[in-house]
Amino acid sequence: MSLKRQENQTRILDFFGKRFKSDIGTGMEDNNICQAAGSTPGSSGLTKTNETIKDKHVCATSCANSDDRGKKSDDINIKKEERSFIIPSSPTFEYHEDIDEISNTESHHSSSSTGSVLDTPLSTERWSLAKDELQRLKPDDMDIDSFENHVYITENPRQSEKYDVSRDVKMPFYVIGMQGKHSRWDVIKSSLAKCGDVKTGRELESIIRSYNKTFPSELDFSGFDNYLDSLSTDERLEALDTLKRIADLAVEAERLCKAPVPILCQQKDQAITMSQHLIAALLANAFFCTFSSRDKLPSINFTRLFAPDSFYRRKSRDGKGVSVNKLRCLFHYFNRVTTSMPDGYVTFHRQVLKDSAVPNWSGSKTCLTELYISSKGNIEDEQSLLQVDFANMWVGGGALGTGCVQEEIRFMITPELIISRLFTEVLESNECVIVTGCETFSMYRGYASTFEWSGNYVDQTPRDKFGRRLTQVVMIDAIELQRKSSQFTEHLVERELNKAYCGFYSAKGVREDGIKLPAISTGNWGCGAFGGDIHLKFLIQLMAAAEAGRDVCYFTFDDVEIMNKLFNTHSLLKPNNQPSVTVGELYKIIKSYERHVSERRRWNQWVQPLCDYIESHFHSGSFASSPEQTDDDDDDC
Repeated sequence: MSLKRQENQTRILDFFGKRFKSDIGTGMEDNNICQAAGSTPGSSGLTKTNETIKDKHVCATSCANSDDRGKKSDDINIKKEERSFIIPSSPTFEYHEDIDEISNTESHHSSSSTGSVLDTPLSTERWSLAKDELQRLKPDDMDIDSFENHVYITENPRQSEKYDVSRDVKMPFYVIGMQGKHSRWDVIKSSLAKCGDVKTGRELESIIRSYNKTFPSELDFSGFDNYLDSLSTDERLEALDTLKRIADLAVEAERLCKAPVPILCQQKDQAITMSQHLIAALLANAFFCTFSSRDKLPSINFTRLFAPDSFYRRKSRDGKGVSVNKLRCLFHYFNRVTTSMPDGYVTFHRQVLKDSAVPNWSGSKTCLTELYISSKGNIEDEQSLLQVDFANMWVGGGALGTGCVQEEIRFMITPELIISRLFTEVLESNECVIVTGCETFSMYRGYASTFEWSGNYVDQTPRDKFGRRLTQVVMIDAIELQRKSSQFTEHLVERELNKAYCGFYSAKGVREDGIKLPAISTGNWGCGAFGGDIHLKFLIQLMAAAEAGRDVCYFTFDDVEIMNKLFNTHSLLKPNNQPSVTVGELYKIIKSYERHVSERRRWNQWVQPLCDYIESHFHSGSFASSPEQTDDDDDDC
């Protein structure tokens, strides 16, 4: 969790779940105002909230003369300037294809920003008008018995099952491999009992190599020494004491895991629920690299975290390296759980989108939903929304290696997510993983090479009746593009639409009372190393969210220009008090843009960015309403 998030939690208004009274507009009822805001760490309070937005019309069609006081960068003082929210007739936005290349700094996804979203200038946040408030998760929405295939892993299983090598995870205490007169598990327990004497990386390496004969010979444990060297004398003593407690926790897994843990196989919609205690014990085994190698499954052992990370150490601001800060996150987690073990549960659901459930994108009459967008705040700060993990097809990506972007950081501050790597086969194009109930333990600052653990975080998110935190994280993997221009082709656009929809939709469908599903907390999905176009991925997520019946909470990670561009485009597609463009119409617009890209590239001409293309064609009247659209269709939007 971001730095100072814990301090501000009690002061942050829940814009998605509460109404606030202000002088926005005239003749508007309180329940007609869509309140939406993400929390930004380092809040100085909420006392200026109403003053900041008083007498301001914040919707796209009523903000022509509002102030846009934007913080352009950390080095530029806030300026007050007049800015119009009417869509400009000519593009003024400088387009970048790869957000990581221009924003791979602390400000891209940082917790060092000051000021809450609610008391930052108007230029840092935008939201659309809605009749319904954007929804958050509620305990009654979390039905644990609704899964078709659901396995509970508890100390007292409902039925006695035997381990099946073809469908279950190979636990270190299941596999019988004789070493002399003792089983492998006996060797592991005997070796872990010596952890109280470990003082160096070489001694830890000796213990692990005593039972893990496949450990790469070229790897050493100097990264563990680097971690110890980064600590003060007292911190070092505490870390070594924590190491012994991690070893004791690892041995507990045999007692806690009384039923086999099934593999979440490809194309099988299935869920697993296990206690936080069992997750901690399994992660302790991963820490000591006790698991055997597996096919179709990501690596789970912490092997690479113990090695020196020279690449990031050369770039790191503090010279310690990303792996050192990852180990700080993990040691902090283990120190917390071995001191006071949480007693909740976490559910991991592999959701498969069947062909029969895929929307008819080109013919969809579904209207776009509401948008809250901000350049401040982080996805994980919105605890009761559906939080998007910009996943790798191998869930967790480089979390246990040198990777340190959105997904990897989330796995470090919320380590219970790491255990999904133990049993989740590589994701296919119509699959995602939804994790319900995970708990956050750490704060951080920075991003990629500037990532740093920055302190303890106490997660106070309420629990449902099953003991799970009201937190949901959805892992959806974008396409890793070989050619960036190819992403606008119809089959790749549909692939991303279906992937996003797989993560956003609920098999239970829209609630009978008409209330929307919890809103989505997301951002520039797949727009870093994977080469995704920010404009396209934004529109794809809007379309998938609309089909799933969810509003969107979108963070641009300090990029005010991107925020304004995306907000203006949404306001054009879904103007206030006017008919909205439908999902099907937007699909056809994107399809026409593919032809534009192809023709321009053929003659080696400049390609207009997607949102600018939409704006210019709307102003020219090129995008007329579909002839078959009726008045009833307009009323629905």
